[in-house]
Amino acid sequence: MFDIRTLLHPDDLTTVAAFQADHQQPDVRFDHAALVTLAHNGGLILGAYTEDGQLAAVSISFLGTETRDSRRPAMANLKMVAAYWGARSDVWHDASYELFVRQRNFAVQQGIRLITWTLDPLDSAVVHLSVRSLGAVTNRYVANYYGSNGAANKDRLIMEWWTTNRRVEERLNGNRGPLSLRAYLEANTPIVNPTRSENGWTVPLVPNGVPISGTLALLEIPDNWLSMRAAAPDLAQDWREHLRVLAGRIFAEGYIVTDFLCEPHEGRQRCFYMLSRGSTTTFSES
Repeated sequence: MFDIRTLLHPDDLTTVAAFQADHQQPDVRFDHAALVTLAHNGGLILGAYTEDGQLAAVSISFLGTETRDSRRPAMANLKMVAAYWGARSDVWHDASYELFVRQRNFAVQQGIRLITWTLDPLDSAVVHLSVRSLGAVTNRYVANYYGSNGAANKDRLIMEWWTTNRRVEERLNGNRGPLSLRAYLEANTPIVNPTRSENGWTVPLVPNGVPISGTLALLEIPDNWLSMRAAAPDLAQDWREHLRVLAGRIFAEGYIVTDFLCEPHEGRQRCFYMLSRGSTTTFSES
């Protein structure tokens, strides 16, 4: 458990600005002046502190609007945007989880039903936290989200976390028993992109994947892509291009990401997106 504090004082925000330099997400960084402005104008800056008072994790979010339907008034599209979170590696999952839960509590108190954030679709740890632990969903894959400069690692999924949805509440309360990979495979759920193991790396067998038409499907990503990116950069880039093609096709066919599974299978650790036919608007309902 961490002591989660809302940070407003300029001295605390100086610490947050410095914290980002050592625990940097590759996407976004806020300087001290921006943090002060956000903190006093609708932003939410949270710090997770250990028992000895050390800052272990930070999240930065602000109010925004979901603009896909421009005909709706801004108030109807109001959401929170979780623009940054970072944590010490030794407490990354637990501290990040608690920060998101506190953001959700804040959003619910303000009558805000949606929190969004972006993530690297090949980073299995972040995907697991977002989808499996928190219950976020998505059907939006954006190539080169931050533009073409350094685009190799800039594809992003845009996550939607519907704060009052019963499924989210069940996931957070531990009342939702998600099915195992074995259960899905025994039900003949197809794997979009079969893989093999080669020199310890997961390698796609079918570049463009296989056709799917049922209600459910599984989409695999490597369990160790960050290590792959450092040790086998060509293969990592192949995975980037492979997933970009598949995600574009799958989402266009009406599938959404509803779960994420990382388990041993066929003698190696495997990670799969669970895909379901439907719309993310289904999850906006309580």
